[in-house]
Amino acid sequence: MNYYALLAGLIIGTAVLMQGYREHNKVYVIVACMLMFSIFGLRDTYIIGYDSTSSYLHLFQRMSGYSLSALFRLNSGTNTGFYLLAKLFYLLGNGDYQFFVASIALYVTVCFGFLIYRYSPNPLQSILYHFGLLFFTFHFSALKQSLAMATLMLAFDALVREKKLRFFLLVLIAGQLHFPAHVFFLAYPMSRIRVNRRYLIVLAGLLALLICWTAMPFGAAAEDAFAGEELEGQESAEGDDTEDVAVADPNAVYHEKTLADFSADSPA
Repeated sequence: MNYYALLAGLIIGTAVLMQGYREHNKVYVIVACMLMFSIFGLRDTYIIGYDSTSSYLHLFQRMSGYSLSALFRLNSGTNTGFYLLAKLFYLLGNGDYQFFVASIALYVTVCFGFLIYRYSPNPLQSILYHFGLLFFTFHFSALKQSLAMATLMLAFDALVREKKLRFFLLVLIAGQLHFPAHVFFLAYPMSRIRVNRRYLIVLAGLLALLICWTAMPFGAAAEDAFAGEELEGQESAEGDDTEDVAVADPNAVYHEKTLADFSADSPA
């Protein structure tokens, strides 16, 4: 918490010196993003942050034992992009988890800074919202979601600039990193709708139906069934992959945790 307060103080202090409240202040946005990256990406990822003890770390450490076919079967074939990315960085960094997290931090911070620079009328205020609404600390515990969020920031820019192909491609990539990101496809038709009273009433009605669905017993049952399918797919992938490792390296020992333990702390 002391580091968090210090970081916020430095961001505010540099804003006073560099007029961080001015629109399109490139120098201030770069400095502020460098400060955020210094904590997000250069912290000791084996000690600081939920991602140091979560299944992100355990999954990354097992990447040497996962074949490509097994990665496509994890979580019933969802979030495959994230697993492939983890595999790639495992190979590039020789299994260094710090390198993996720092690379994610760099990408997320650059995308955030780009969006702030291009669209925020007050960069300092936008960055403080990022802190105050706990998005910054959220990145410490949700690498997969953070990657998807950063990619959707680029998709938002493509949508505003009416780059249709780029928008759909970026949303597709974000959905492969974190499956729920596919919902951002709806941003395209919604951006073409004229906002009026009827539109707001329909939108409020759909939101009410969604809330009722999640609150009703049958809605909860559907979610449980979907979760069960994900677990079943993960069991199948891990079971098949165990055979792959046994053939490649009989002495490989990477199942430090049971499947139950792994599933219990699996990232959302």
